[in-house]
This record gives sequence, structure tokens and C-alpha cells, in this order.
Amino acid sequence: MIRLRFPIRFKILLTLLLVSSAVVGVITFTMARLFHTDKTAYIHDLTSVIALHTAEEANALLRGYGERLQMFAQIMNDQDMQEEQKSALIQKMFESFPDFMAVTLYQDGKEKASVYDAKSFVDRGVFLKDVTADRAAHPLPLAAIIKGQSWVENSTLSEKLPMLTFAIAVSLPDGQKQVASAVIDLEGLLNLASRSGAFETFLVDAQGRLLAHTNLKQVVQRATANWIPRLQALRDQQSLGTTLEYKQQGVDMVGGFARVDTGGLLAGVQIPQSAAFLTARELLQDLVWVALILLLVSALIGMLGSGLITRPMERLSEAAKVVATGQFDVQVKARSHDEMGDLAG
Repeated sequence: MIRLRFPIRFKILLTLLLVSSAVVGVITFTMARLFHTDKTAYIHDLTSVIALHTAEEANALLRGYGERLQMFAQIMNDQDMQEEQKSALIQKMFESFPDFMAVTLYQDGKEKASVYDAKSFVDRGVFLKDVTADRAAHPLPLAAIIKGQSWVENSTLSEKLPMLTFAIAVSLPDGQKQVASAVIDLEGLLNLASRSGAFETFLVDAQGRLLAHTNLKQVVQRATANWIPRLQALRDQQSLGTTLEYKQQGVDMVGGFARVDTGGLLAGVQIPQSAAFLTARELLQDLVWVALILLLVSALIGMLGSGLITRPMERLSEAAKVVATGQFDVQVKARSHDEMGDLAG
């Protein structure tokens, strides 16, 4: 029967490597897990904060649009102003507020009056008849707006002229209400969506369509944000911000969302988890390399250390074999001041 013989040096080296591997593995795993947990919390907080800031800026911009729209409505409803004076003042309003391209008043469910800045449409290659036809195909919810609900929707017809429709209820001097609607250039909201280079930023209107997005083509196509889980619940939420993890076309994403009070919009930012946790993976790779280096150093030290222990034992073993042959004048020099040295002496 063959017996395998394992030298003491090998046993010591193996034990040292096993202990070192266990210690290094535990340290590496613990550090990687703690860093990943901290990184996850940081990304969640960051996406939520960016979404909140985007929502606040979008809300402030829309409130400004509302104030200007009320000014347009007040001038258009002024019965004491002469038509020439009214036309001149409206023209100055369009010049002062270049974002505004058209304003329409509705009363009793019907269009009452409309004013246009024809030059702003012509310069962008958009025809008024196309704008009118699009509005006829997508009528405003006048009854809901009269009750006080502001309305914001994507009305883009051309990549050259991204635009939105913004509608609010305005009060007349006699107490009646009418709906004031404006066609507005989307540039202001698109600038909000294009600020971040790392995050994909967007605004979703009440119909679930993208109102502003880092990718302009999705705005032009009036694409729906169907990848966002619980979209309606997010739009109706009263909390400051929410962070979710979900999949978009098979890609794991981290997204932050916040409600925009004006128009019931939803502001969102998202980033692929692979990009968000890139530094965590790099740290893990660095830790693995450090662990391998530590194991190599441990192996080298183990080989040297085990040699210091086993060499005196090997010399004593050789001396014992000589004594067994009857030669008793064998001497082993004690080179260490420990138990092995005492045994050799």
C-alpha cells in the first residue's frame, strides 16, 4: 500500500496559505460589500436630488409661462382698447417673450380668439395649418382646465421646432372663466434635460408622453415613457422624490422621480446600473489584485519561515540515521536559540 508523504514544510505552508486566504477573502468581501452599499445609497440619493431640482426648475419655468399667458389673455379680452393698439401691444408681447408663438382663448367650449407670431413658425418651416390641424386632432380637455387644472402637453410637429401647448383657466371681469392656451417653444425645458452629461434627464406630460428628453428625437416622436414602472402613481405622489430600480430594454437602470406641480408633469433622471456602479467594480478588481499579491507574499514568507523550522529537524533526522548505524561521534551544531537548538545541543 502506497502512503503519501507530506513534509512538515508543506503542511506549514499549506496551513499558512489557507489562513491567509480566509483572512484576505473576508476582508475583501467585507470592504466590497460595504462600498457597494454606500455607493447604492449615494446613487439613489443623487438621482432623487437631481430629479427634485429638475422638477423645481420646470415648475418655476411653467409658472412664468402662466403669468405671461394671463397677460396675453388680459390684453386680448380688453374691450376698451382699440384694435390697432391691441395688435401693436400683442406684437410687442411676442417680441418680449420669444418663446410664445401662438395664443388662443376658448369660451363656452369654443374658440373665441387667436393670435399668432407667424414669423416664428415660418422661420422654422412649420405651417399654421399644420398646427391648427394637430390641435383639432388633439382637443384640449377644456372642462378640466376650467375647473383649475393646468394642462401641458408635447405638441412638437418638427425637429426644427419642438414645442408644447400650455393651457390655464383665466377669470373675466364679469366672473366668467375661459381657457387661455399657448403654443410655446420647448427650448427652455429642453435645456433642463440636457444639463447633465452622466444622467439621462426627461419630463413626462400628463398623457405619458416625453415632453423633454436628453435625446431630442424621442421628443419629436412624442414617445411614451412606457418603461417607467407605476408611472401614474409616481405622477400622483405627494412625496418629495422617489428612487426606483427597473429595467429598460433589458438594461438595469436606477431612476429618480419627482412631481412637477404645474401641469401634473413628472421629472425624472436615470442612469444604467453598470455605469453607476463602475467605480465599485473597479474597486473590487483592485481588491482582488491586492488579495493575490498578499497571498503571494504569504506563500513566500511561508516558504522561508517553514524552512527555518524544518531545516534543523532535517539535520537532526540525518544525525539520528547516522547514530543508528553505530557511529556515535556525530555532532549537530545548534544554530538557533530555541527548543530546536536545545535538542541539537
